[in-house]
Amino acid sequence: MSAVTVAKHAGVILKLLSLYIRGRFPDTRIVFRADRGFCHHRTRGWCERHGIDYIVGLARNPRLQRYGQSLQTQAAEAFEAQGCKKALWRTPLRGR
Repeated sequence: MSAVTVAKHAGVILKLLSLYIRGRFPDTRIVFRADRGFCHHRTRGWCERHGIDYIVGLARNPRLQRYGQSLQTQAAEAFEAQGCKKALWRTPLRGR
């Protein structure tokens, strides 16, 4: 099955699930989270037209890493300014 076909199926499933959720819980905020391969531009457009937020995971690339580094630094500084301590993870995070 091609990536485009998979993305289209994800869009159809999202539509059915959102109709079901909105039918039962009309005030619930829906957020669609997908890796890049599962989030077709038509699906994103549909989400925008129907008030569904979405998050698309992208593969790492040097430009995004440079951009994200300053945001991570700002977030860490703000976190520590609030008197919070860094979390100590028992296992290392993947991708690091």
